[in-house]
Amino acid sequence: MGLLAGNPVVGGTVLERAAVESPDFVTGVSGWAINQDGTVEFNSGTFRGTITAGQFQGIDFVINQQGIFFYG
Repeated sequence: MGLLAGNPVVGGTVLERAAVESPDFVTGVSGWAINQDGTVEFNSGTFRGTITAGQFQGIDFVINQQGIFFYG
């Protein structure tokens, strides 16, 4: 029996729910969510390895393959 077999959240290799959220999740305010469409929301995080992305976008900046752009 595989590690994911019988898991009520992950049915085989597919997320069975629209999202997995912390009990206090409120969009843009508190908690965390991992959505079926692949998007996530966390307050902050620590990464000890490599992060790879097509684009990083913040309130006042964008980092993508064309360069780093700051807005004021």
